[in-house]
Amino acid sequence: MSPESADLIELEPAPGSAINRRLTLVRSDGRSAVLMGSVLVHSWTDDDMVAQRVAAVALVNGHLAHRRELARALAVHENTVQRWVRRANSEGVSALVPIKPDRKVAYKVTDEVRGRIAQARVQGLNGTQTRTWLREEFGIELSRGHVFAVLQA
Repeated sequence: MSPESADLIELEPAPGSAINRRLTLVRSDGRSAVLMGSVLVHSWTDDDMVAQRVAAVALVNGHLAHRRELARALAVHENTVQRWVRRANSEGVSALVPIKPDRKVAYKVTDEVRGRIAQARVQGLNGTQTRTWLREEFGIELSRGHVFAVLQA
């Protein structure tokens, strides 16, 4: 039978994008899902980055996908996926929860430092003067942002 005379069957394209030969990532209505054929393997809402990370770690650890494949599908760097896997394997899945960006402030601004800043406020020092006073009198180095954050609290 020649190609011109054959009746061709038109197939709908499979939804989603291939992660690899076995897995497909489907995104729809604020949700993402990984399918193996027609079987749901993992799903998460698009605003739940921790669930996405857990899914990626499970797929890598289960040898269902390589980190490079997942990185491409999830639009992150391969090293990011590797970091998720390493953290989860060494510290548990709770390590996949992002650390708040103000973690350094809490680390640097101890109760002692807060007390010194309160003392400077009582003396009538402004933020810049407080920063200089902390550095010269106590050897405490804080950015202007740290000092002003404590003064605002």
